[in-house]
Amino acid sequence: MRDFLTSYLEKIPKKYIFLYTHARFVDLRKHEWRMRYVSIIRDPLSRLVSRYYYRRNRDGTNLSKGVVQWRNQLKNLSHETFEECVQNSGSDCMTKFLFISTVTHFCGYDSKCSTDENFALRRAKENVVRYFDVVGIMEDYSSFVQVVESLILPTFSGAVNNYARIQQETALVSNMKTHGKILPSKETRQIIMEKLTYDYKFYNFVKTRFNQQKQALGI
Repeated sequence: MRDFLTSYLEKIPKKYIFLYTHARFVDLRKHEWRMRYVSIIRDPLSRLVSRYYYRRNRDGTNLSKGVVQWRNQLKNLSHETFEECVQNSGSDCMTKFLFISTVTHFCGYDSKCSTDENFALRRAKENVVRYFDVVGIMEDYSSFVQVVESLILPTFSGAVNNYARIQQETALVSNMKTHGKILPSKETRQIIMEKLTYDYKFYNFVKTRFNQQKQALGI
């Protein structure tokens, strides 16, 4: 992945470039580029439930070519609720990888990121502190936008005003919500949250760091 991203970036004439990916963390600073890393994470249980229903029902936004191709690969998905999937130990809700996916994302491509939870959590935290200007939380998105604009100028200049304008476009905001999402019972949430131990440890670490940044910036 590092070689792919390096090759891609080297071909782009740029003064500033914003690169958005879903790839695991890759350290590109070794190539002497002035990289600024920014990310945002979501409450692990909320993310897992939303992922489950998005794969089945998607949202109201227009599909890009890449998303169409991806959705065409999703064959024979069950029509169970998330609750029923957990009760039946379904692979789309109870696979081990799903329970540490945020940690592995920030850990990177070391093979131990997927096999050793303690290593993955430690490395993920180290990467956040060492490389990321900010990692926000979805539950406080407006503050995330304020922090990003404050820390990374001129790239994100005007981000707060643009976000406020988008929030007024109620149809757009509504279309971005996953369809048919059903919140699981308290008992099921407890089962999943226990399995999400490492992702929650990482989430709480990020949340604490983010709140400290907000306080330092007066946000």
